[in-house]
Amino acid sequence: EWLQPAPISLTKTGTVAKRQPKSGVAGYALDPRKSQIRLLQCFAGGDLIVVFDMSAVVWPTVEPLLHHTPALAAHNAVFDVKFLLADPEIEPTARVYDTMTAMRLIDGSREGLLKASSKLLDLDLPKGLGASDWHRETLTSDQIDYAAIDVLVTFRLWQEQRDQLDEIDELAQATAD
Repeated sequence: EWLQPAPISLTKTGTVAKRQPKSGVAGYALDPRKSQIRLLQCFAGGDLIVVFDMSAVVWPTVEPLLHHTPALAAHNAVFDVKFLLADPEIEPTARVYDTMTAMRLIDGSREGLLKASSKLLDLDLPKGLGASDWHRETLTSDQIDYAAIDVLVTFRLWQEQRDQLDEIDELAQATAD
């Protein structure tokens, strides 16, 4: 039943609607009890981005990343952490920074990675591969590159947000004095 085509909601003009069905087959990918993490992307600055295909890697291999890293950054981390916590073997102890929540603190928005990176980094991200077949046995190199770009952009967004939040904090402290 999980391999059935998932229904997609369209707008009147024929474009993909922002809100998609979250029940039945369409909801499986969004439900941490019915689906699993496929990729874990890691980037800490520098020249190396690592993308783990969790269908081929056992969790103890990446456990140090979840326990011995000072912080984890993700866009919409609330969604991602639900998947981590749904597995009794996985319990991240690192501090989690949510770049989507930080956008709310910076400008009141709750934007996806595409709009947040456009606003703060002036980037135009390609997001077309997000709708590709992520259930295939072997992901394409384009899918792996797409995942690597996401983690790189999230890292850059996290850096920019920290700078902006520091400025907001300094301004608030200056006006309080």
